[in-house]
Amino acid sequence: MSHISDEKAAREKKELARKLQLVEKEARRKAITERKKIKGLQVEPTAAFYDDAEKREPGDRNIKGFGFDIHP
Repeated sequence: MSHISDEKAAREKKELARKLQLVEKEARRKAITERKKIKGLQVEPTAAFYDDAEKREPGDRNIKGFGFDIHP
């Protein structure tokens, strides 16, 4: 193999890798945007910039009464 053919092979592999990355990125975007919606007792996920876990006590938002302890 000559030096020129090695450069050509390396360039082709780099181009193939770039194309595969673009295809994977598009597939991920499509999978997220076109996913099947789940219905039922699912909770909508929320994102928060600040974690409020340190301000809460375990069970402080539970509903208690008549012998039941409901965790919302």
